[in-house]
Amino acid sequence: RSIPTPLTMPTGRPTPGACWPRSTCPGWNLNGKPSLVHTRKKNLRKDQFGIFDIPGDRRSLQAIKELGTGWVRMQLRMGDPQKGTGKKKQALMFPLRNGLGLWLTIYHRDPTNIKEKGTVGFKRSQRGGFPPTNKERYQKLIKKTIRPLVQSLQSEGKNPADWLVIQFGNEVAPRDLAGPDKPMRFWHGTSDEYLEMLAWGYDAVKAVNPKIGVAMGGISSAMMESVLKGKKAKIGRAHV
Repeated sequence: RSIPTPLTMPTGRPTPGACWPRSTCPGWNLNGKPSLVHTRKKNLRKDQFGIFDIPGDRRSLQAIKELGTGWVRMQLRMGDPQKGTGKKKQALMFPLRNGLGLWLTIYHRDPTNIKEKGTVGFKRSQRGGFPPTNKERYQKLIKKTIRPLVQSLQSEGKNPADWLVIQFGNEVAPRDLAGPDKPMRFWHGTSDEYLEMLAWGYDAVKAVNPKIGVAMGGISSAMMESVLKGKKAKIGRAHV
């Protein structure tokens, strides 16, 4: 059936004619609700939507932009001599150069500057960060890692604070709270060692650009049992 008065599109522009049901109208989805793609403002990055990692190709870029995604979270095994780490650093530029914010999660894996005592050891670990032993070397590596990202943004006239967040590890499960270290942990140190590393990292990031956001690692799913049992005091000391 038809409706005698024209409908208004989600963008605020009247349609040239009526259409019904709404699911058949341009700019509306199958549920008869405004389409996300048509309701977002042109060229406005959506801060409330993000996606975890993307292939560095135009097809994926087009897809996430159509979804209204504004941020991409990527991970870096900083200092890891493993093959391919260099290419990963280059891949970090892809979202920034294509109008997307970068949430960069850093795992410290420089084998020449880590505390291995009490851990499974660097060679046995399959992922995750280690506590650094030398503050100066650790901070120098952080600055070397993020400075090119900041310079790239500044060369395009962008404020790095609007486009870049540095996160130090994620899914933190400290040995003193979660038990003996395991190869698949995302953090191989203790809670105090994590807090020390976070403080060192914060200062290093702010030395490059004082307005860049710094994020701590989220709580690990392995810690949920402790949370549910009410061990909030320990969790607080490890994650605040």
